[in-house]
Amino acid sequence: MKITCDVIQDILPLYVENLASNDTRKIVEEHIQTCKECQTQFEKMSSSKPILPDADIGPLKKIKFQLQKKKILSIAFTVLITFTFLMVAFIYLTSPQYLPYQEDLVRFEENSIGQVIVNFRDDVTGYFIHGGYDEELSGNVYHITAWNTTWDEWFGHAKRLTTILNREGDEKIDSIYYYGPDLKEDLLIYGKDLIPNGGVTTLPRLALNYYFIVAGIATVLIGSLLLIFRKRESFRRIMEKVFFIPLSYCVSHLIVNGFGRSTYYMERDFLVILLIAFPLYGVFQLMLRLIRHFGFVK
Repeated sequence: MKITCDVIQDILPLYVENLASNDTRKIVEEHIQTCKECQTQFEKMSSSKPILPDADIGPLKKIKFQLQKKKILSIAFTVLITFTFLMVAFIYLTSPQYLPYQEDLVRFEENSIGQVIVNFRDDVTGYFIHGGYDEELSGNVYHITAWNTTWDEWFGHAKRLTTILNREGDEKIDSIYYYGPDLKEDLLIYGKDLIPNGGVTTLPRLALNYYFIVAGIATVLIGSLLLIFRKRESFRRIMEKVFFIPLSYCVSHLIVNGFGRSTYYMERDFLVILLIAFPLYGVFQLMLRLIRHFGFVK
């Protein structure tokens, strides 16, 4: 059987790539020695270089980096917002629920060296005492309130609370008053009434509301500057970081203290507001970056 040029040219790629058997290679070699056309085809195939793919993979790397960045931002946003939610839930569970006064809520004992010992009922998980020598009343006057929390109601607390008002024993306690949200006036629960013609009232503190107003004004002013100078990119980037500081504080205040509500324990509530404001700031920043990456805003 005569081997035609078409057959030889069909198997030339196998011969060039050294994939043909020895017998096939021998047939090809014998043929191209006598056939100029197939020999020319063989030389072209042998001298041709393989076409390499485009070596510039920069655009692909850029796309891959953008996808990874979006994924990281999404994960960070989810983690941070989950952390914020858990923190808010924990703070609500541990927020003070002030107890109305009852005779068994708090007991006082005076020992042999003159110390006044305060013993709280088992369900009391926290208290706040302030006072000391009052020059106007010419006596040592203390004010006290007690609370428990939802967390302690669910999981219990370690021990019964007790404290000593005058640890040295040389300070005579004249009066102790109890205050709370259900009382119009502080209630005398120990000692003598130094104001027989008029009551004394411990007012809740309103300072946190003033902080909220200041933060709200700052948010509006910075937001206005953002709108006015939004086309100046460098200025806008800086102001966006600043804008979310007072905004985070305002949102955190509303979460913790509501709108216009006063507090008996300002230090605690202010600290809680700050603790929530920090992760909220991160949530807002990540949210803005995600919105930009998905192309909703520039």
